[in-house]
Amino acid sequence: MIEKEAWGVDYERYALGKLIKRFVKKYNIKKVLEIPAAGVKAMPSIYSLAFGEAGCEVTLVNADEKSKRIWSNLGFNVNFVDIIDITKT
Repeated sequence: MIEKEAWGVDYERYALGKLIKRFVKKYNIKKVLEIPAAGVKAMPSIYSLAFGEAGCEVTLVNADEKSKRIWSNLGFNVNFVDIIDITKT
């Protein structure tokens, strides 16, 4: 299966990734929480990858299995948390 995305999405991820890495350095960001991490993008939690690349500890809440495999394979500092009712966190 080939997934097609709208024009400019790749550049958006590239530009946002660079911006996130600058923020991490400027504001000394160490930890990131994405809740919920089961979004509807090409890969849920895709925008947190830049934080992982920048060395942050990333916690993904309710990540799907595909995301868990990818994050684990990348070797980033990631935690997976499953919460039934995220309104009670």
